[in-house]
Amino acid sequence: MLQKFRKILWIFIYALIINIVISLVKIIYGTFTGALSIIADGYHSLFDGISNIIGLAGSFIITRQPDKEHPYGHQKYETIASFFIALLLTFVGFEIFQNAFNSFLNPKKPEVTTMSFLLVIGTVGITYLSSQYEHRQGQYLRSEVLIADSIHIRNNF
Repeated sequence: MLQKFRKILWIFIYALIINIVISLVKIIYGTFTGALSIIADGYHSLFDGISNIIGLAGSFIITRQPDKEHPYGHQKYETIASFFIALLLTFVGFEIFQNAFNSFLNPKKPEVTTMSFLLVIGTVGITYLSSQYEHRQGQYLRSEVLIADSIHIRNNF
């Protein structure tokens, strides 16, 4: 059982590293080019890292041995962490709706360069592959929190 949760911890660590790198690439590129939409997307990717941290914290708590107050272990914290990720998912859904509504009311013509196009396609591809891996591992390990986090990240597309 402890081995399972160590695998879950490492998957969250890998996902967190990927999200931090992707967010830094977007924020740095957007800052140098003045592309506000890419900067915003970089901060959005950083927000995905918060989801990873919640999952990481929940998974870390799960690895604790049973004690007097928790004689059957700490597995319920996985469900609690999944709940918080679901709240983030709700927030992201509202944010997407709000941005779409604002774009409808105030349409702007985006400036797309080859480099910005490649950057967005590359980071979307990496994020998609990462979420697919996380989801498959969540199913294999029967981890609610991995599955919830992968769905949260996948819903950003």
